[in-house]
Amino acid sequence: MATLHLYAANLERLEGLLFGADPAKSRYGDPEKLIDHLLNESVLERARAGTSEFDPEVAERALRELVAGPRPESPPGRLHALVLHGIVETLCAHLGDSAFGPTTIHALGDFGAKWERVLGPGLADSLTNRRLPFVQFSDEVSSPFFSYWMHDEIKGFLRKLPEAQKAPAGDGEALHRLHEAWTNLLGQGPDAILVGIV
Repeated sequence: MATLHLYAANLERLEGLLFGADPAKSRYGDPEKLIDHLLNESVLERARAGTSEFDPEVAERALRELVAGPRPESPPGRLHALVLHGIVETLCAHLGDSAFGPTTIHALGDFGAKWERVLGPGLADSLTNRRLPFVQFSDEVSSPFFSYWMHDEIKGFLRKLPEAQKAPAGDGEALHRLHEAWTNLLGQGPDAILVGIV
């Protein structure tokens, strides 16, 4: 099974935050102060819950690397991905995990492909291959994964959604939940991050 969490976010700020790339662009301030804030907000609990061999010192090192850098020479592993999920959950508005309900990765891909003609290729891409372009994890990291929708893309989904809702193809409840999610995302922030937990 898979769960897809939706967060309202600013992708440019997140890009500036990661690995200490550009604190001015991230607008989160000094990386060390941000790390202290994240630790105070129990940001490592996602990592603790997601692995059976949790080492708080190793997890904190992963947090410091993600926020202050430097970017590692080789793609980081699952611990970094779990910590990044904690960062996103702490700094971004979490809009829930009900847009698709309990599902599977295969079902998400099928849903995107089914509605690609009406809603466009962006939806299908975001539910299958798309990943955040400024952080890549090692190939063995399948969960969590990080995809996204851009602000204009969400607007396009909402414009096209009435046509999809008239189609005799079912999925009425899922399309209704997506309408609510996309409307909320536009009200909360410029972009959206999708975090999939398998």
